[in-house]
Parts: sequence; C-alpha cells; structure tokens
Amino acid sequence: MPLSVRCECRGTPDHRHCGEIACVRPVPLGIPTGTWIFDAKFRLDTQTDGDGTAKFGDICKMHAYHDALRKCKGAYAAYPGDERIMYSPTRGQLGPEVAVAVDGVGAIPARPGEGVLSAAVRDAVRELLGLGA
Repeated sequence: MPLSVRCECRGTPDHRHCGEIACVRPVPLGIPTGTWIFDAKFRLDTQTDGDGTAKFGDICKMHAYHDALRKCKGAYAAYPGDERIMYSPTRGQLGPEVAVAVDGVGAIPARPGEGVLSAAVRDAVRELLGLGA
C-alpha cells in the first residue's frame, strides 16, 4: 500500500543558527483512499476542569481541516494532556474505548520530549491503517 507522510518545518531568520523551529505545520498522512492530518498543539485548556484537556479551539480547527480539505478522512491534534478525545461526524463524541475516529476528528494525548509523542501518533497511524495499535 503506498503511504506518504510530509512534514514541512521552517525556521525563521532569527532562529536558523540555533536550529529552533519557529512553526510546526500539520503533518498529512496520505494513502490512496484518503488523508489524515496530525497537528501538534503545545497547550492545554485548564479552565474547564483543572486537569488540562485539549482546547476547544484546537478541536474546532481539526473540524475545519476535516471539512475543508479534499479527501481528508480525519484530523487530530496531538496535545500535552492525558485524555484521548474522539468525535464522529455522525455519532458525536465517542467513548474512551475508541482509539481513533477513522472518519472524524480528535485529540491525541502526547508529550514532546518523552518519546510519547511519536508513540501516540504511531499507534494512531497503525490503527488508521488497520494494523492495530
């Protein structure tokens, strides 16, 4: 099965010498049957229950990706929280037993620098491709 993953990162002129990345762009995962978008978000919503969950605006942005991009089957924010949140376009919010909404949007808990970010995204990709987590 052909698989394509594109990551585009650019540094600003002020950051080129130290290697910092000023902007992290969404990463599309494309196969012939569709595309899924992964977008790293480095912030939490601590106003709702104090534990820190994905920001409502970030989930809305995933809806915008899903609705606006041709062949986009799903869009997911990777954020530094603990709660996996998935939404189906037909059933609304899905329960915690759903690892990833194949056709929908969501937030995947991942913490940069702990190896958890790549593991969380890897597990989501494996689930999307039907390979199991």
